[in-house]
Amino acid sequence: KKLADELRIHNYYDFDKIHNLLKQDDNLDSLIKYTLVGFQKMKNDLVANNRSKARLYMLIGSWTESLYFLTYFAVLNPTDKLDQIIRDQSENISKIISLLKIYENDKQCQILAVSLKKLARSFEYAILKDKYSKEQLAVLHENIKTLRNEIIS
Repeated sequence: KKLADELRIHNYYDFDKIHNLLKQDDNLDSLIKYTLVGFQKMKNDLVANNRSKARLYMLIGSWTESLYFLTYFAVLNPTDKLDQIIRDQSENISKIISLLKIYENDKQCQILAVSLKKLARSFEYAILKDKYSKEQLAVLHENIKTLRNEIIS
């Protein structure tokens, strides 16, 4: 909620609904769909207002926030489905980093790219193993929390 307020995206999401979806293991697909619909609304507004860099920041912020919650709940209650969703993010983080190259002359984008590259190293375990341990998920969650705090500060 704090991140949404900082990014001024609170009007795109009902955070009580997100919280309820997060509490129910069988609603993870609904949660992902709901956050994607909210992101699409943000994207459309930003495109309409010619704010592509802001759109990129929204993508990164939304992805980070989603991953923050996914890893938080995976630490509390690890499931194969959560593990797979989190492991799949190693590919997404590479794509996000490549999107930042468009703004390589922008100081903020450079700083964000460095932070994302550090986080990307946390996903390397996903390539080597079939599953995260609870301890590895906790470390990944802390690394995501660090990125999240950098974004909102």
